Amino acid sequence: MATRTCERCTEPLAQRARRDARYCSGRCRVAMHRARRHSPIPRQLLTPTDGAPHALELHDDVVCLALPGTLAGGQPLTALAYLLRRLPATWVDVAPNGAGLHVWGTTTRPAPARPRTRGRGLVFKLHRAGDVVPVTGTPWSTSSPRLAQLDDVLEWLGL
Repeated sequence: MATRTCERCTEPLAQRARRDARYCSGRCRVAMHRARRHSPIPRQLLTPTDGAPHALELHDDVVCLALPGTLAGGQPLTALAYLLRRLPATWVDVAPNGAGLHVWGTTTRPAPARPRTRGRGLVFKLHRAGDVVPVTGTPWSTSSPRLAQLDDVLEWLGL
């Protein structure tokens, strides 16, 4: 039987926890409730209704850095692990196919004339205003319930 984990801190749930338990403690439950209530991320990002992915249309300065094929067996490849260490605390969710990540944030950088799709050992795509991006609402383990400024990371990637 697979060990169930807390949706906030990923600690294992107690063996005697209710079948529908989602959090390891009241502290985690309250923290997630507050994060949902105060999050700049749309609610459908955090709680998909039927487990099916939703789509989000980007606008203003919100961007999504799609990193396909960067997870192997749920673990980040070396280049992705290095990028994740460079990221500020921001929302990161697992791509719908489970083989990559979507990094969500904001930027003040103008769109490049010829956007790059490869660099630093990664394949990526930067989605900007007007793009529709599928979301699962499944957070990556180091994800934060807020959108951070990604200008430094985008510059490092050459975008």
